[in-house]
Amino acid sequence: MPNLHKKIIAIRKMRGLSQPQTAELANIPFRTYQRIESGETSISIDYLNRLAEGFQCSLNDILHFDLETKEFSVENAAELVQKNQVLEAENGRLRQFVNWLTEKFPGEGRNEIQIAYWLGFAESYLNLT
Repeated sequence: MPNLHKKIIAIRKMRGLSQPQTAELANIPFRTYQRIESGETSISIDYLNRLAEGFQCSLNDILHFDLETKEFSVENAAELVQKNQVLEAENGRLRQFVNWLTEKFPGEGRNEIQIAYWLGFAESYLNLT
């Protein structure tokens, strides 16, 4: 894909990362990463997936990154809105749970330990930790 290396450079800079930081985040040898950015070598799908994880975006985000606007594809905006709605719903359930715990175990001392235990359980259940 033409300009893929330029997209990677632009995303790295948007994220405020140096080349060594990016190579480390993506678990790619530094020299290999330099060659990818310079366009000297093509990037494997494995390395591209690693970069997406390191950049905290999707593979599709990298492939459809707009070099002119320095923005991710608008198509992905709907996906991000949907993910945000799911997170908001989970946060709402967690807030309801915390309120329930606070009412169920009023006071201090021993009850705070119980609340902390149940909060830990809720966070694990919701994969928030």
